[in-house]
Amino acid sequence: MTSTPAIRLEAKQLTVRYGDFVANDRVDLALCAGEVHAVLGENGAGKSTLMNVLIGLQQPSGGQLERDGLPVRFMGPQDAAEARIGMVHQHSMLVERVSVVENIALGLQRGLGRVPLAELASQLQALAAESGFTVDPWAAVENLSPGERQRVEILKLLHRQAEVLILDEPTSVLAPQEVKPLLLTLRRLADAGRAIVLITHKLDEVAEVADRITVLRGGRVVVCRPMRGAQASELARCMVGSEAMDAAQPSPARTPALTRGDVVIAYDAVMVPPGEGRAPLQGVTLSVHQGEIVGVAGVDGNGQQALADALAGLVAPSAGHIRLCGTDVHPLSARARRNLGLAYIPEDRHHTGLVLDLSVAENLRLHDFQRRPWVSRIGRLRRQPMLQAGRVAMDQYDIKARDASQRTRWLSGGNQQKIVLARELSGSPRAIVVSQPCKGLDLLSTRAVHEALRAQQLQGAAILYISTELEHLLDHCDRIVVLSRGRITGEVGCGQLPKAEAQARIGELMAGAA
Repeated sequence: MTSTPAIRLEAKQLTVRYGDFVANDRVDLALCAGEVHAVLGENGAGKSTLMNVLIGLQQPSGGQLERDGLPVRFMGPQDAAEARIGMVHQHSMLVERVSVVENIALGLQRGLGRVPLAELASQLQALAAESGFTVDPWAAVENLSPGERQRVEILKLLHRQAEVLILDEPTSVLAPQEVKPLLLTLRRLADAGRAIVLITHKLDEVAEVADRITVLRGGRVVVCRPMRGAQASELARCMVGSEAMDAAQPSPARTPALTRGDVVIAYDAVMVPPGEGRAPLQGVTLSVHQGEIVGVAGVDGNGQQALADALAGLVAPSAGHIRLCGTDVHPLSARARRNLGLAYIPEDRHHTGLVLDLSVAENLRLHDFQRRPWVSRIGRLRRQPMLQAGRVAMDQYDIKARDASQRTRWLSGGNQQKIVLARELSGSPRAIVVSQPCKGLDLLSTRAVHEALRAQQLQGAAILYISTELEHLLDHCDRIVVLSRGRITGEVGCGQLPKAEAQARIGELMAGAA
């Protein structure tokens, strides 16, 4: 007779309200020892709010939380940590000005001054090797890429041996060959008696590792069932609703026969030094033609940020040249490059793409708020025209917000990304550099991003698409170049090889094979 697994953490009828808005509506969730429990749902479905309650960042408006069958109330993350509950957030929660090993030492019982850092560093390297990661324990966090920071946070939980581990999109910045070792690690942790929560939009990962699934929609639980026997199409329909799924058309497919025009973006032996969280570029030569989408694949932290920032004018190359629409952009400011027709959709929408405490309408006007009709003759912002334009953009890009005056901070990640898209793609740009545009987005938001980029391609834009999502690159790019250690190690033409073979070849190039 199979014994019932012990419930480590349980939410009963958990409710969270913000005024009249109900983010979680009487949610039941049981996290059991020995199980990987996948939590699915669209952006804005209530997943993040629910997890914030479980780790003490958010207080519930109603319901009960129980730890090992006993009622608990976490007044902050420290209470949850003492109950051996931890979370890897989608956005880094590390202290930037200290090293990896010091970050993990912070909060340890003996205190930072008495923790033997060399011994701790050795433990971290061993954990990293077991998990398939490469992390320098002595590196300053401020010099790490977002993907590297996420791996550090995973190691932090593993080192502290949390009994309930919540991971928010943990594979979103990993190369294909790194995903399976991580999933195996989660499986081993569950088999050792821990309760694992996996928040993801990747249904193949859910099918591979999850024991149980809960689907949230509109703040409510619509499905809670064992993973065995569940179909991906069924889960997707539960996430977005039958009507939305039936109405959804497939994303426009890549058209290899689309005629390429003149070169719009050209890198010529470009070198960028490391610093400020950037890995260097080592003599990159690359071109993107009018009406072409060129993908850039690679494990996060191999020069992708430097590639994007150098084109956008946020960092100056130490050698080489970059041309935009035939113009050498070296002496030009970021604003002048924008005036040439460049749009930049950055990887980090929170820190680089948006001002979270401004409204939807204000974020849509960040580039031209000083121009008429947004400003009066005496220099005052004209809010009514801005709000009206904001409402038009909300309709066009399906941005779900209370209204255009709502503060951007309180929107879901997918709706925040749509604001960046709406702003950057206005005015029919001639060149677009887009970095990790679908990271952490749900099915419908991801499709909306690709449809918007496809529409720009059909208008003749040259698009440089940087992503760690190989599936997206293979489906939507004309060709893919691979960055490894700041160098282009090779190129794969999309459609020229079977997808599995192309993925294997790109994986080899990511590992540094020429």
